[in-house]
Amino acid sequence: SIVLQEELAAIFPTIVPGIKRVKLRDGGDVTWNEYTVFHELKLGTSELVIVTLDGDYAGFLVVTKAPTYLFVWVAYSDLTGVDIFDIALTQLEDLARDAGCNAIKFGTTRRGWEKVGKKHGFFAEEIRYSKRIYEQAR
Repeated sequence: SIVLQEELAAIFPTIVPGIKRVKLRDGGDVTWNEYTVFHELKLGTSELVIVTLDGDYAGFLVVTKAPTYLFVWVAYSDLTGVDIFDIALTQLEDLARDAGCNAIKFGTTRRGWEKVGKKHGFFAEEIRYSKRIYEQAR
């Protein structure tokens, strides 16, 4: 279910370990962290969706509505061997439809999500490469 603004401060500590695990799994190369996530949720530019299975906490999604699609920028399952889309895709599709979106998108640096995405009907739109340039002392 979508976490309301007045519930955010109480619920957020529950998802911090998951945010840190996602960041670690991505090799620590993502540009966001738990503070960035909280900031975006508090501003209301993104929404937190708590996912449950049989009434128990199973994970979460952080989503942002773009003009025509819902973008999932953090996805975490607390269940071993179960990807979050196994238990939350229908809810996510309903959320996207209710927001007037015609697609759901996500991005990742992890190759395993290619297989997971295909299993749930996602396809690759592009492959993007990046190189970080750090300022060197002169």
